[in-house]
Amino acid sequence: MAPKFSFWVLLLVVILSAQHTLADESQPKTISLRDIQKQATLLKRRVKRLPPAEALARIAPLKNALALANLSGTPLNRLYTNASDSLAMLCAGLDLPVTTRFEKLTEIGKNSDSYRVRIAYLTPADRSPNAATAHRAAELLLWYQRWFADQMAQNGHGKMTFTYESETDSSWPRVHNIRLPRPSVYYRTNEPGQGDKVYNRVVTDAKDVGIPVEESGQIWLLFIDMQEILPSGKVVGVHRQGGGKTFHTGAMVCDTGTLGELSLTALTNEKPYHGMVVPSLGRYPLKRGVSFPPSRGTTVGTVVSSNLGSWLHELGHCFLLSHDFRNDDNAAGNLMGNGLRGFRAWVYPDKFSEEYTHLSANASNLLRLNRFFRSGEEFKETKSPSIEQVNVSTEPVEGLLVCSVSVRDDDELAYIMLMNNGCVVASQEISGKYAQVDLGFWRYEIGDNQWQLRAFDRSGNVRILPGTVNVPADSKRAAYPYVTCPKIKLKVGETLSVSADKTKDPDGDSSSLLYAWDFEGDGKLDTEFSSRPNASVTYPAAGVKSLQCHVTDSNGTTAVSSAIRITVEQ
Repeated sequence: MAPKFSFWVLLLVVILSAQHTLADESQPKTISLRDIQKQATLLKRRVKRLPPAEALARIAPLKNALALANLSGTPLNRLYTNASDSLAMLCAGLDLPVTTRFEKLTEIGKNSDSYRVRIAYLTPADRSPNAATAHRAAELLLWYQRWFADQMAQNGHGKMTFTYESETDSSWPRVHNIRLPRPSVYYRTNEPGQGDKVYNRVVTDAKDVGIPVEESGQIWLLFIDMQEILPSGKVVGVHRQGGGKTFHTGAMVCDTGTLGELSLTALTNEKPYHGMVVPSLGRYPLKRGVSFPPSRGTTVGTVVSSNLGSWLHELGHCFLLSHDFRNDDNAAGNLMGNGLRGFRAWVYPDKFSEEYTHLSANASNLLRLNRFFRSGEEFKETKSPSIEQVNVSTEPVEGLLVCSVSVRDDDELAYIMLMNNGCVVASQEISGKYAQVDLGFWRYEIGDNQWQLRAFDRSGNVRILPGTVNVPADSKRAAYPYVTCPKIKLKVGETLSVSADKTKDPDGDSSSLLYAWDFEGDGKLDTEFSSRPNASVTYPAAGVKSLQCHVTDSNGTTAVSSAIRITVEQ
């Protein structure tokens, strides 16, 4: 009987093993970054011999795997870059199909799951589509989604970020490749101050070919191939402009720039760009001081970092973020200021320790209310708050102008923000259905000032009210506080060094200013006033801190810097 028993046991083992094998084959296999690089390199050698449909089918899993790597927070290290570049080179060899009409593949509903960022790659009538550009536009959106998640977390809001339209059964962002009816010269302009003209022409033709730009629940990133380098080295057709009228919709129009040649490794390239030929721009070499403005630096890395930051900056405008030049300098400051050019420090923080692009505390507070950042919520309230009364003082009070405002909302008030001359100057969280607020601000000019008040409710609705105020010539203004703080993420016990040495007194001698620091954001000074603008602090416990500098001038007036949030981890 023993041999017969052994036979049945052996048969059972074979059956179970076969079932296990089938089960394994039915599960989706994880593709590592090394696998992406290896498979993309092998496929590149024979992709031209494959039917287009088969080529796309083989590339799709690799794109999905790279998207999943981004969504899981995989470090953007050399392993990732090798996989990313290999896949981009593979896609560059494809013929990119374009259509003259937009096909509406998804319906936008009223719940927040339908609030998505979408991409269109627009090719004018006289240009040929570039598959590498379309591919990098999609990957760019993945990086931006990660950047916002990181910055929102560092501001104490958790990893809040936007959602995007993806390919069917994939996490890879969908790019709609559309042919526009007119040549590139129609859409671009070399005349200063004509940005709105470019924006309106592109948006109008995008709508004419069926793209639902400015429809509720959608933000459209319209990348258009219209740039060109002239024999002089001047690059024409460079345009970046984005905006949103409400938290419900937005659009940006941007040239593709060097998007087709983009690689994370380019961010570390310290070679001068002078004399280089960029195929996507044309056959003439770049020239220092002619091709790009001085603010973008002189190396390949600084220009690429500026491009990445400027596209991200315009996406910020789509989310209704405004310019903020407080605590801001070139390549070291706010996303919505000149700090945008320091984007590469997010990828390589150790290599570029003096550069940074931060999301300000004010911007993070606004994005916390933005419907595109609130996946899973439903919004029924569509009525905006009402601004019942507003008064901006014409003469400074202890060096500050004061905006007194009363607001009301049928639902729940959340936030109020004041801009002056196009820049954020003051903001405050509010609650309830009615609020009265006094907003003091130090950033204003002698003479005419154009202010704009924005009131937000919990449902992401906004009311905007503009106005003007004239400040007398003999007014005594407070100092303009400026805090340099390159590091906003620390470990418990780690020393943070900050400086306010770039603070200016608009009416007097900046050398006579006195400084005191609030390291906790509780309104209580943690240091005495002194002439030293530098300070350091060590936080003994984890948490999110709010750092501010109080600056007093020779007239005894005191101004407070905008808050910088510091995340302290164990």
